[in-house]
Amino acid sequence: MESISKVSSTDNTAQNKAVTSTTTTETKPGDASGFETLLRSMIQPSTANQANEEEMFASLVYERIKSEKGEGVAKQYADLLAGEKTSRVKADGYIPLEDAAKGALKSLRDSGAITSQEADQVYAEAFDAAQLDGNTELLYDGRGGAGDTTIALAELESALSRARLTTEKFDSGALKATARSLDFEGGASTLLSSPNAITSTPGDPSLVPLTNDPQGTVFDGPQGFLFKPESSTDQKLAVLLPQALSQQVLSLLVKDSNGKTLEEGRSTGYGELGIQEKFAFTKPGSEYGSNITVQALLNDGTTREWRISDPSQRYD
Repeated sequence: MESISKVSSTDNTAQNKAVTSTTTTETKPGDASGFETLLRSMIQPSTANQANEEEMFASLVYERIKSEKGEGVAKQYADLLAGEKTSRVKADGYIPLEDAAKGALKSLRDSGAITSQEADQVYAEAFDAAQLDGNTELLYDGRGGAGDTTIALAELESALSRARLTTEKFDSGALKATARSLDFEGGASTLLSSPNAITSTPGDPSLVPLTNDPQGTVFDGPQGFLFKPESSTDQKLAVLLPQALSQQVLSLLVKDSNGKTLEEGRSTGYGELGIQEKFAFTKPGSEYGSNITVQALLNDGTTREWRISDPSQRYD
């Protein structure tokens, strides 16, 4: 897929309040399937007429469900999404649409309206079709300022056209979406047959610096360190460690700016790929205060640290 550069924008509140609508819309000439008309009715672009990846994703989940399961099931998703958005809205009006859409899709699956296989396929196809830049393992919103690398925006008409062409290839069999699991928190794309396998070869801690500072909110990208302030599972902090630390960690701590331990994380295994150990915490990231440090104590007695200035943000 042709890359579209990340674009900075300060007009974020409107972008991240995209409203899912099930109102019947008139099909535009040249849009025989009604695809672009449907998505356009569900996306609230910025004042610069741009859409971001997360709102494209939330809308494409609806389109994929409607295409595969019909209007009735799609309406169920829309209702669930509305509830997820209400429960996740931040004080400044920001809504994490990727998490909201995944939460709604999980609830739809758990209700029996679609199967686990269908949910994973919808997730995979919507995720791939929503891409607007060269980083195909993550979805970015439009929230941030100049120099923020976690922004992915494109002009609305271009984004819609690209998404339509991609989904048409999925439907015709000319293209297959990258395999993904709706329950996997990480950014990797290839699934193993054993859901909670542990890697047979321990990691190499020497590959991870003793102290790690992000560039903006970026540490090392996919399959590296991930600080997710609200897990899709329980809306609490989740931390995934780099593959290089596989089977090397005794404990994972969150510490305040003075070095005081705020909480020790609970290991929940290695996820779908068996390469990134995941740790769960009892509060959302925003409740740990600013300028915290995530510290891993390793088997050899050394530590690795990641500095997080704003725990309400996702770092990866």
